[in-house]
Amino acid sequence: EKVHMITVSYKVNAVTGFVPYNGEAEPDPTFQTKGLEVNFINYQEGSSFKSIVGDNNIVSCSLTPGVYAVSVSGSVTSPKG
Repeated sequence: EKVHMITVSYKVNAVTGFVPYNGEAEPDPTFQTKGLEVNFINYQEGSSFKSIVGDNNIVSCSLTPGVYAVSVSGSVTSPKG
């Protein structure tokens, strides 16, 4: 059976500074996340796909359909210094 890949795209925002007590943090739109690695893990299928955040803080990846856990790793420099 042939499995058709799907392409997903997400905007990766950084939550910086203090997180309010209610847990609702606002993303900092000036903070660039370009260059971070995003790992899409499908535990049920035992597969993972990695992609790098690109321009405008967007990451795109071709995946097999399923349920994924998503993690982001790496380091970037804040424009605020």
